Formats: sequence, C-alpha cells, structure tokens
Amino acid sequence: ILSTGLYVLSCMAPFINPCHSSLLYFSGMAFPFVFINFLIIGIYLGFIKKKFIFLFLLIPGIIYSFNFISLNPSEKQQVDDISVYSFNAHSGKLLHQNDSAFNQWLQYIKKDNNHADIICLQEFHKDVSDLFPRNAKYNVFAKKKSHLKIASTFPIRESGELKDSAGLRFAIYSDLDIGDRLVRVYNFHLFSNQISSWLESANNSSKPNPEKIIKGSEKVKDRIFQAAIRRAAQAKKLRWHMEACPHPIVACGDMNETAQAFSYRQIKGNLDDSFTKGKPGLHSTYRKNPSWVRIDYVFADKSFETTHYEILPFEISDHSMVRVALRSKI
Repeated sequence: ILSTGLYVLSCMAPFINPCHSSLLYFSGMAFPFVFINFLIIGIYLGFIKKKFIFLFLLIPGIIYSFNFISLNPSEKQQVDDISVYSFNAHSGKLLHQNDSAFNQWLQYIKKDNNHADIICLQEFHKDVSDLFPRNAKYNVFAKKKSHLKIASTFPIRESGELKDSAGLRFAIYSDLDIGDRLVRVYNFHLFSNQISSWLESANNSSKPNPEKIIKGSEKVKDRIFQAAIRRAAQAKKLRWHMEACPHPIVACGDMNETAQAFSYRQIKGNLDDSFTKGKPGLHSTYRKNPSWVRIDYVFADKSFETTHYEILPFEISDHSMVRVALRSKI
C-alpha cells in the first residue's frame, strides 16, 4: 500500500505545483527509485497473484521512465544541420584557455560536423569573445552584469529578458534570422538549490555530529523545497512568454530539476525534448552528487527534427556540455 501510494504521488508530481505539497515534489524527485520499487511489486502481484490492476498501473511509470533513459540509436550529424550547445560554466569558473579540457573543446567545435551555430551559456560572467575561435564571427546577446548569454553565427534581430517577482533575471531570448524565418532561442537558468557548500562540508567532515547532520538535513530539505516553488513560478512565467511567441522556439538551459518535475512539464509544453534522440543511456549532465541526474536541457519546436544529441566529455565545469543537432522540417 505504501509503495503504491508513493508511486501514484510520484506520477502526479509533474502536474501539480510544488507549492501545494512537499510530499508530491520529493516523491517526483525520487521517481526512478520509486518506480523501480513499484515495478518489482507490480510484476509480482500482477503475474503471481493475478491482480492485473497493478500491471495497468505500471503504464504511466513506464511512459515517464523514457524521460530518464534514452533508447534511440545514435545518428550522425550532417554539416548543414544547426548545431546547438548549452553549457553551465558554474559561476564563471570556466577554466582558462591554456587548460587542456578547454583547448580540446575549442578544437572540437572547429571541426565541420561539430560547428557551433548557437551557444547558450549559463553562469558565465566573462567576455563571450574569449570563448570562441578567433576566426569565428558570433553575434552575442547578454544583458549587462548578466550570467546568461546567447551567441550565434546567425544574425540577431530582437532580444529580451525575463525576471521573476524578486527581480532575478532567469531567462533571456533572441530572435535569430535562420534562413527565411525567425527562430526564437531562449536561454534559461532556474533558481538553484544552493546546497553545494553544505554537502561539501558534510562530505569532508571526519567526525560527523549526528545532531548537526539531522538539523542540517532539515535545512537542506526546506531550502530545496523553497527553491522548487520559486523555480515553478519562473517556469510558469517562461511558459506564458513562449506561448505568446509567434516564432518557432528552441529553449536551452539549466533547469535544476529532473524530468519528473512541474517545472519540466511547464517549460517543455508541446516542445520536443532533444534527449529522446540520444543514443541509449542516462545522459546525466551534473558531474557532482547525485551524478546520475539530468538537469540541463535542449527543447526544440516540432518544426525541427533532432538528428543528434550527446553529452560532451570535456570536464570544464561541474555541469556537462550538451550538444544537439537540429534539422528544419520546412
């Protein structure tokens, strides 16, 4: 009963704003483990005990599981496909140009099949011109003192920003002139949990105090939940803005949420999650604990076909870089 109840809550999580229930939010956050647990129970009760209702209950969980694991064969990108990069540089701590990983990436994007047509950067405070090969000509949109930046080889026609009720800029956008039409590119970074320092201190503690760990865990839980509520509000505002957009949309960024979250469902809407076209695997994008999660996304309008999706191996930040190839259907 407990397993079934938790599983149902986990399946409901993407449809209900986290401000209504912390239990719903955290059950959705733990979806992979909740589903695996219920999968074992459901198969046992369905086939052994002949209670077939449990087999029907498995259907939504199986559908949602494809947001966590891709099963598609990889496809080679073509030279004329639009190549999109999304990368959280972690508070501007991107390694310098003399770093081997950084130089490897620069060499990587110089190749014809890996060319960078659109680059969305989060938490990057440096001059964007330092990031690209000197012979490449990029148009850049970035608000003053902003950590969000959009760079593209395509001309930029109009640009703007989105702020939440507290005045925090959480998204920017640019209308790019691609071929004979305008395409709006959103670059978002939803509110962070801001718990890295506590986790690092807990991991480095040689003699952990149980009382401090319990109190600290409660604070972390509250902070995560309050951050989730704020992310949900930001995601709703971004969804409203995208629905009013007259152009095809490509949305990239760091959501700080898994695919079983209210914010994910809001931003994705009727867009395609490029992850589903990746080769078989989890494609996690966060390199610290928990290292299995995917919190960086590239969504594309249905007028585009995702022909390639991959997580690049360059260890430049605590986030992995996402690269997607898009092909226009028009």
